[in-house]
Amino acid sequence: MRRMIRVLLATTILLPATSCTRSNNYAAGPAENYFHDLGAENYPGACRLLTDDLRQRLGDCAAVLRTRCAGLPTSELLELQRVSVNHVVYHGKSSALVYPQDVKTYRTVKVNVKGSPAPRSSAVRSLAANHATDGKALQLTKIGDLWQISGGV
Repeated sequence: MRRMIRVLLATTILLPATSCTRSNNYAAGPAENYFHDLGAENYPGACRLLTDDLRQRLGDCAAVLRTRCAGLPTSELLELQRVSVNHVVYHGKSSALVYPQDVKTYRTVKVNVKGSPAPRSSAVRSLAANHATDGKALQLTKIGDLWQISGGV
């Protein structure tokens, strides 16, 4: 019984830390989901987050994103699966930008607290997000009730 309780507690603690899909009702949602899809090499999924106009301009969207990410090391693909968007710059009610420096990942390090090592987690800028966008901001446009990526890809 105790073992089952420990497993349930561990699952409850770990699930929020894993990557999940954020709502596209907020501008940060599709940006975050885009990075998660790139990291998981789910290029068709990433393409679904783009506006129809941007997908049309890219042509074979999945192939373009696959080529863009081909040079990213495995460690950066894994990082992209765990990033979060910490800040969005809104321009009116239907336009927004997500800058690469506002995409964070979390690092855990051990620090000494009263002589004993203790894990501490802190948010740091994601270099993988910067590399995946060539340092450009993702442009987002609100279409109806949902945000979609309209540029910066």
